[in-house]
Amino acid sequence: MIQGPGLRIFLSFGHLQMMLDAMPRLALEVWRYFMPAGKDERRTCARGPVQSPVMVPTASRLYLDVTGLLRVRRLQGVLLDLWRRAYQALVPGVSALVSRPEFHRRKSNSGAAWLRMAFRIRGR
Repeated sequence: MIQGPGLRIFLSFGHLQMMLDAMPRLALEVWRYFMPAGKDERRTCARGPVQSPVMVPTASRLYLDVTGLLRVRRLQGVLLDLWRRAYQALVPGVSALVSRPEFHRRKSNSGAAWLRMAFRIRGR
């Protein structure tokens, strides 16, 4: 779970997938088990499954913690440009939050978690 103080940015996973209805608990857990972002290492059967810490369930919905990605300066512009093309209404709010000084005060490791996921998908 997300812990500690600081300004964070979450995106609704359901809206990204066009699944606006609430999800049952099983669906929430399946998504969190299969999303590789935030997991420290590759899991084996002996170690057991781990849910992704960057997917946060609340009120039968999932939210993606993109705070760490947006704190990486080089990724910030790329993501805002991508979201500007995909979902224009999202960018003004995210840009306003990212420009606030308190957003950059607290360090987060979720950016590293997302990058680890990207390298795993790519196959290193």
